[in-house]
Amino acid sequence: MTTNSEQLFQYATVKITCNDEIGTALLYSPSESLDYMYILTAKHCLTGKDFDKQYVNKDIIIEKIFNPSTGEYHSCHIMETDMVICTESNELDLALIIVPKVRIESLSGIEYFFQVIDKPGAAGECMIRGFADF
Repeated sequence: MTTNSEQLFQYATVKITCNDEIGTALLYSPSESLDYMYILTAKHCLTGKDFDKQYVNKDIIIEKIFNPSTGEYHSCHIMETDMVICTESNELDLALIIVPKVRIESLSGIEYFFQVIDKPGAAGECMIRGFADF
């Protein structure tokens, strides 16, 4: 399915839940040729706003994975074999989850390939929705 870049940003923004915390995550595939993808989020989405909760991979759920062809939303549990990396510093508040690309793309029906732009003026505006727990 063909998607324009504005839609792709919206589709790549997902909800993440863990330890009764709700947050936002971004699906990112660093290359079309790689068989894995990244899920970028904040560390506090996994460990709580005070960084005082422990988590296990199976407690992490990625939700609101949208399939534009069917109009349906899907969920995906993180598995024990998936890699979850959090910054040691709570000040940085970053988490990275690495999963097989096929698991997410089989639910959404789309590819999440973005390029990192490091040239001034090369980036345009974009708007990404969030799932903050207010």
